[in-house]
Amino acid sequence: MMRDEQRRQVYAAEDLAGEGTALSEPRTVEFLTRSTEALCRGRWWRVDLGCGAVDIALNRSEQRSYFSPLTRVISLSPQACDLGTLTHELAHAAAFDTDGYEPLHGPHFRTLHVQVRRAMLGTRCAADLLAVYRQFGLATMNAQSVVPSGSVLPTELYLQERIAGRPPGHHTSRRPGPPIAL
Repeated sequence: MMRDEQRRQVYAAEDLAGEGTALSEPRTVEFLTRSTEALCRGRWWRVDLGCGAVDIALNRSEQRSYFSPLTRVISLSPQACDLGTLTHELAHAAAFDTDGYEPLHGPHFRTLHVQVRRAMLGTRCAADLLAVYRQFGLATMNAQSVVPSGSVLPTELYLQERIAGRPPGHHTSRRPGPPIAL
């Protein structure tokens, strides 16, 4: 098995890109399951990438979250039921389906991760992650090659919670709206 030398850097980049956004907010397994089902039904996932359906499960005995290619299940640890972890694991599923590419957190994975975030929460969410990957010197492939045309969740979810999560001093005239249900 190939060593995954860039994993730690990818995790740090994800944390920085998601800071103060909807990505780290705890979500129910039901919400994450519905979001995943909507993504997997979409043309971009099924046809453009050629990916199969993915199920979600809460794994109370695990300290980490992971995608299992054998069962096609994303197993989420209780402390990682959030959109950031979900999009990371969906990118692993897409990487496996497109060519089983290694290294696990290399340029192919990172490109798909940016695209999955775009498919889930829109272009701003994807652009934020791509910018931090570049800041960390983590290469991606041509992220514009096959991109989703829309997002599963309203882009306002990411943007509103990003605005609401800013530290004092970043004032805006926009007021966050009510929680958005899927």
